[in-house]
Amino acid sequence: MNFLLPILSGILLCLSLPPWGNGILVWIALVPLHLFLLNTNRSTKQKLIGGFITGALYFLVALWPLASVDVWWWIAPDTFFFKIRSPLWTLGIILLSLYGAVSTYVLYSFLFLKIHSHPWFKEGGEHVYSWRTLITLPLVWMIVEMVRTATVFGFGWAHLGYDLYNNPYIAHIAHWIGIDGLTGFIMYINIALSYTAHRYLREKKIPAGVLTIAIILFSSLFVWGYISIRTYDTQTRFEARTTNISVSLINTNTQTDATTPETYNYIFSLMNTAATSSSVVVLPENIFPLFILNEQTHKPLGYEKGGTVNTLYDSLITTSTQHPQTLFLIGMHTRSVSTPHKEHNGLIALRDGHVTDVYKKRKVLPFSEARVIQESSAVSTQDTTISAVDHDGTPVTFHPLICSEIMLPDLVHDASIILNISNNGVLENPRAEQYNHAVARMRALEQRAPLIHSEKDGLSSLIDPFGRIITEATYKEKEIVSGFIRLPH
Repeated sequence: MNFLLPILSGILLCLSLPPWGNGILVWIALVPLHLFLLNTNRSTKQKLIGGFITGALYFLVALWPLASVDVWWWIAPDTFFFKIRSPLWTLGIILLSLYGAVSTYVLYSFLFLKIHSHPWFKEGGEHVYSWRTLITLPLVWMIVEMVRTATVFGFGWAHLGYDLYNNPYIAHIAHWIGIDGLTGFIMYINIALSYTAHRYLREKKIPAGVLTIAIILFSSLFVWGYISIRTYDTQTRFEARTTNISVSLINTNTQTDATTPETYNYIFSLMNTAATSSSVVVLPENIFPLFILNEQTHKPLGYEKGGTVNTLYDSLITTSTQHPQTLFLIGMHTRSVSTPHKEHNGLIALRDGHVTDVYKKRKVLPFSEARVIQESSAVSTQDTTISAVDHDGTPVTFHPLICSEIMLPDLVHDASIILNISNNGVLENPRAEQYNHAVARMRALEQRAPLIHSEKDGLSSLIDPFGRIITEATYKEKEIVSGFIRLPH
């Protein structure tokens, strides 16, 4: 088969994705594609097609869960687009996948061929094993992925670095070089192995220098990660100077548009139960669709008219006042006087019956949220964090990221605790939530900060600063998940 090697690369990349989670494969996944590109018997056109095949396989498998969206509140029901919404959305996901394949894998293949044919990269007449190419190509890959994730849709899905969510001993370097630097190192190892395999297949020789340096680098970083993680475990589990914050996550397994009083009262009962044992209780994105908080009055719109909204909001406040020492962090839409026709996707801090802080989503999804949700223009630290005091008087700062914001590393820096609330229940394919959960784990590792991941019906969890799960909810189960976040002094 002419394109067996690119197909093999695509399959290996797919197997590194959740739920399969074989992150170790990402270190060799692109070796077959590189061997295909190094084959002098292939034409340039064939090589570019090979890059496209690898990318298309990977992106289609990675992005396909997004085609399972089942909530269409952002499309007017009386329009033609609403009638063809499912096939139109599916077509959009396919086109986005193909765009990813072209903008990443085809472009990289093209640049790979250009670099290998340029005289500057040749050493001693041999252009295949040049140290210049070995250093340059990972940088090229980094730039290509950075451009893809920062332009057009700013979409970080199918980024190679996230495939290492199960490998903290080596992925820990993302804290120092970022997720893009991690993907560059992945590519460096792949290229070093590709050069080694190519020379052995062609000359029955092994470029000892290339392979030795790759092995030393990988091993050293792995040992560094092992020591760092063991040191952290010792500090947080055995040293007295550690702040333990008890956190409960409420997994409601409710529909996005669930607005019945019975549903709300059930959630209030879960809040009461969780608050008896935790100083922080977290509820996911837009958990109360009936409530759109007026940012000036801190009352929901329509509250003054009485009725269901009034009664249910009073019940929420009563629940909070019954547990005055508990901080409730609740996903709730808000609206301000300055944007009367659009809502903010928000997060409120509620303690002892009072709204003490509000965070508003800064980056909304194009084509869907952007139609009805206003982006926050927050620039100050006060607007991008939730500040609170733990029950024992310890100041605590949360860095919120709502739903898709978890994909954007530039939105959080020097975090103490990352708080990610989401509602992946709008997607029927569980792989969507599994992938976002993997990204959340990598964001915790990248920031070296504990992370709270709250879902309506998904994989709510507490994650430690090395991306390891402290405690986790069962998918699609109604339950309260509790645990401790440990902060060394």
